Amino acid sequence: MQKKYTLTIIMVLAAAIILAVTVKGCGLTRDGVKKEYYDTGQLLSEVTYKNFRRHGPYKEYYKNGKLKVETTFQNGKINGVAKAYDEDGTLILKEIYDNGETVYRNDY
Repeated sequence: MQKKYTLTIIMVLAAAIILAVTVKGCGLTRDGVKKEYYDTGQLLSEVTYKNFRRHGPYKEYYKNGKLKVETTFQNGKINGVAKAYDEDGTLILKEIYDNGETVYRNDY
């Protein structure tokens, strides 16, 4: 029985190592801010990560540089106020989330 458990543990560790190498190669961020850009070099989004999960501020931008969406994530789920804007910068939507669930929505 000891060999079976040892083999299982080795297989799990090997899978974890492969996953870690694959994730690192995919450009996923473990901790910190990841920025993505349009082909033009203009900022597309800023996402804060903690332990490979979205955790903290999230912002997305239009190609014209204006803010498109802003919200906050906690442990991978939207939490708090989320706002969406049109390309002119006018607020068009406000939502409030609690642990990923919408608790309030207002379209402008």
